[in-house]
Amino acid sequence: MKLKVSVFPGAANLPLWLMDCCDISYTKSRDEQIHAVQSGLADVIHTAPDNLLLDDAKGLVPFMKGSAGPLVLVKGRNQGRIQPVDATH
Repeated sequence: MKLKVSVFPGAANLPLWLMDCCDISYTKSRDEQIHAVQSGLADVIHTAPDNLLLDDAKGLVPFMKGSAGPLVLVKGRNQGRIQPVDATH
């Protein structure tokens, strides 16, 4: 049985693509990843550490932390709307 891993598409995941022992599923959403691991659709999610900060991720424990670069929080003018904040490098 293959290990079920949920990943974001991109070059940072290349080592996972090459692992024959993994059944890789691709996502564009942190919310999909959290749902997948909590419902058993994924055994492991390959995600950024900040994706585990919301309440819906409580109980999930990272076993290896890291990032492709330094975490920089970016915020622009929100003009009365909810402003998303994301990590860039």
